[in-house]
Amino acid sequence: MMDDRKIIKPLLFAFNEDIRLNNRPSHITDLMVLTIKSLIPSENNVKVYIDYKRFSEEIKLWKYYKHGGENNSILNILGNKDSFIYWNEEDDTAYLRLIPIVLVNKEYTYVQEEIIKKFIVYYR
Repeated sequence: MMDDRKIIKPLLFAFNEDIRLNNRPSHITDLMVLTIKSLIPSENNVKVYIDYKRFSEEIKLWKYYKHGGENNSILNILGNKDSFIYWNEEDDTAYLRLIPIVLVNKEYTYVQEEIIKKFIVYYR
């Protein structure tokens, strides 16, 4: 059984760092929470994966309550997708959105699979 502190401490650090840098929770914290809300344990393997249907619905609702941080890459997925933004803008949330996936999966293979899926599904 995994020690919960190994999951909670890095998440708290990431949330606190976001607050410290932005003087409040920002879109970075919002998207990490959406990722956590969409995690589901596998019934067949010892892994946790993202329910992308739920994540997609959560992201649609998020545009109505999001906190600061105008991230064009993220906003681009909510409306008419602009290929210029897709190829030229940076997503300041990309690495932090991966933290929950990395923390809850013990096997590197599962982490790798979920990270690849996260980027493919998120930016399609």
